[in-house]
This record gives sequence, structure tokens and C-alpha cells, in this order.
Amino acid sequence: MRARALAVPHGLVSFIGVALTLGGVWISTHRIPNAYCSQSTDDTTTIRQDLNRYAFIGGLPAIVSGSLALFAGCCGAFGGIQKSKAALRCAAATLVLAVFLGLIAFSAAMSSKAVAEMICESYECSSGAELCTHSACDPAGHPQSSGGEGAQMQPEDSSKNGCSWICQDDYDSICHYGTKSTVAAGTCMLMLFATTITSCMACGAGCFCPVSFEMELPKASQAEFVGHSVVCGQPAQT
Repeated sequence: MRARALAVPHGLVSFIGVALTLGGVWISTHRIPNAYCSQSTDDTTTIRQDLNRYAFIGGLPAIVSGSLALFAGCCGAFGGIQKSKAALRCAAATLVLAVFLGLIAFSAAMSSKAVAEMICESYECSSGAELCTHSACDPAGHPQSSGGEGAQMQPEDSSKNGCSWICQDDYDSICHYGTKSTVAAGTCMLMLFATTITSCMACGAGCFCPVSFEMELPKASQAEFVGHSVVCGQPAQT
């Protein structure tokens, strides 16, 4: 395999790195709107603050990992074209760090996705309604079953009947955040797959098998230097 061919996978990693960086910014800047509606409870504010915190923290590893993948891709492409072992070694080391942070970003995205899906599945919204009620409560906000474990498992709420409410705008934003987290998790998986393979190629070319990638010439065997004896100098005059 020629060294210049390494520019192709490294270029792909750079492209994925840009996508992951933008995805991290997309998630990190997501904010649940400060929408207040009638009969809004403290749960609404708590959920909003928690999701905003998850969004900011979950987006940071993706931003850093994507930036490292972008740098490593450019460095590896340069190393392949110029046959620079130092550049390929730098790319391999940076890609390993990008993989580590990518795993953190993937875990954060999946956790945020799970939280958003839990909220979206726990509340039901009627068409055109201002409020969404907990799935265990009827649209009027009354428990569907009186007493029992079902009533005890309801989230704490300022209302007397134990049912919780959430604004429609908050509900839509939280569900949209879950979609963002799903996209980010998929991008992280793609980045992890591409960077793992590319880092192995860069490490092989720059460290272990430079000859196989035409980074240097193979060592000549001793037999190539064995030849016929030659007498040097002028013949003696008699």
C-alpha cells in the first residue's frame, strides 16, 4: 500500500470530525425555552435545568473529540502525501485521544437520549393543549387510579392530587433534544469506527511497518554487496 493512499482515510476522518464538532455545538447550545404556562409546577423548572445541564456537558466531549479528529486527519493526510513518519505518528497519537473522548461523548449522548425519551414517554399532550399531563393522569389532571402503588410512584408535585404537569413548549423542546442526542450518538459511532481503523493504519505506516507503506526503502541484503574482486591502481613497471 502506498503512503499517499493514507490521505483518503485521513481525509474521511477530518470530514467526520467536522460533523461531530458541529453536532457537539448543536447539542451544547440547546436550551429548553423559558416558557411558563398556567398551572406550571416546580417540576417544569427542575426538568428544564437538568436538561440544559445535560445538553451543555454532553456536547463538550463531542466538540473536543471532533476537533482532535479534524486535526489528526489533516496531519495524517499531510504525512501520507509527504511520506512523513513524524506526522503520521502525531496523527496516530491524536486519534487515540479522539477515540477516548469519543467514547465519553457517545455515553453522554446516550444518557441524554434516555432522559429525554423517559420524559417524552411519561407525559401526554393533547392537540392544541397548553399543558401536558403525566401518563398516569387523565387530561383533567386527576389520577386515573385512586390510591395504591400507582399514586405513590407519581413525581412530587405542588398539586394536591399528585399529578404533574409540563408545558407543551417544554415538552416539544425536550423531545427535540432527544432527537439531537440520537443523531450525535450515531455520529460518534461512525467517528469511533473510522478513527480506530485510521489510527491503526497511521501507526503501522509511521511506527511498525514503514516499508509496507513505502515510507522507506527496504534494507539491502548483504548478498547485494558481494561481487567480483577488482584490482585498483596502475600495474607495476618492470
